[in-house]
Amino acid sequence: MLNNFPVEIVTECLLGLGIYDLLQIVKTNRRLYAIAHAEKSPLRHRLKKHFSIGLQLHTYSSLGLVEEDEVECQEEGRVRPQMHLAFDNENPIREIESVTLRVDRKAEPIPDSDRYSHCFELKFWSKCCNKHDANKEVKYEPDDIRYPEQLVAKMNDLHWPPTPQMMMIDIKHRNKEEALQNLVLFWHYLSSYYIVRGEYCVKINNDLSPWTALEPFFRENPTNIRSGPWIDLSHVEIEPETFFANPAFNYGFYRFYYGKVQAIDDPTNRSLYHRMLRQTSYVYIYDDLTGSGLDDENLCLFKDTERFSIGCSTSVTPNGWAKLVEYYYKAWRWMENISIRVNGDFPVQSLVSLIPKENYEYRTEKGHQGEDKPTFIVTNVHGELFKISVLYFIEIGPIYDDEDDYLPEEEALLKVKERKEKMKDESSDLGVQ
Repeated sequence: MLNNFPVEIVTECLLGLGIYDLLQIVKTNRRLYAIAHAEKSPLRHRLKKHFSIGLQLHTYSSLGLVEEDEVECQEEGRVRPQMHLAFDNENPIREIESVTLRVDRKAEPIPDSDRYSHCFELKFWSKCCNKHDANKEVKYEPDDIRYPEQLVAKMNDLHWPPTPQMMMIDIKHRNKEEALQNLVLFWHYLSSYYIVRGEYCVKINNDLSPWTALEPFFRENPTNIRSGPWIDLSHVEIEPETFFANPAFNYGFYRFYYGKVQAIDDPTNRSLYHRMLRQTSYVYIYDDLTGSGLDDENLCLFKDTERFSIGCSTSVTPNGWAKLVEYYYKAWRWMENISIRVNGDFPVQSLVSLIPKENYEYRTEKGHQGEDKPTFIVTNVHGELFKISVLYFIEIGPIYDDEDDYLPEEEALLKVKERKEKMKDESSDLGVQ
């Protein structure tokens, strides 16, 4: 359809696209390619400068006391005040807030290294008090954010040649609303010139407002996120269906951490265990409030999770854990490490109650403090071994061949990969899903 419009209109339409969409559409036919790569085309420099980046958004909010100590500043040879946060939830006197965005950009490869050549952190908002404002040393003003291309150019000039140190940049905003508006603006710029394909991390502690501000942008520009994020939620309330429906999660999750999270309109918290968590490679639940929603039924979501760690109480019964172990016994399943905290006196034998006795061996090992640690060595239907140990935690993990320990690292990893492929092929032949 675009081929029927004049060059000027086509150019305007293409200017509104993110870099990933732009790269895809100019490949569709010769005319669009020629328009985008024309010598005077405003699109030309974008096509030449597209990079992959990693993003880390951190939000933090808390109530606490701020104490001051006199400490010696070795760099400046003088005594200066040092800030300490002393949290007092019963008598909070000050609100601490922070919204930062870290950008990792591989502008030019560093020889023999996977390290990013450009790494900087922008502090969009930091609130303590008027006396102790973390943004009092300002390098850039909000107007710089409104011209992000020039801002990135300035940062590149200051940060070249590449160094392992991260550049810290404070942006002084008059209020949090202005800071969030400029955060969205800057994110929009980054997605227009870069593809988010590296580490993509969102850590939200007690303040969901920055993520809420970004949600409309993600819905309008879903294809600019090309990797599954690492999400860490703590001390927040969410509406699970709305949260997980965000197009930013179209590629699933790389990791997902839960702690002190409450589902809105769901006092049981069962809805926190959304079906999207099923394909997450690492899930960590570390708080009793969040863990209370995990029961026998939704535990099955994590049967294919490579690393599954529970550091809190749950509503799962011994029969629920036995069914999970039975799944590991019957189906092809490669697990790296499963760690589950035990609630009180756990009936250890119940873990293998659904497995034939001839397929497991009971033994007692020693824990770190010399305690007896009940252990089961299980042989699954594919002849592979895995171990279940129970002390303060239920720990489930694979057992490797002794010879693997003596192979060079690359060769050992290749052998493990071959074994996984073989197990997968065998399970397919047996009709195992």
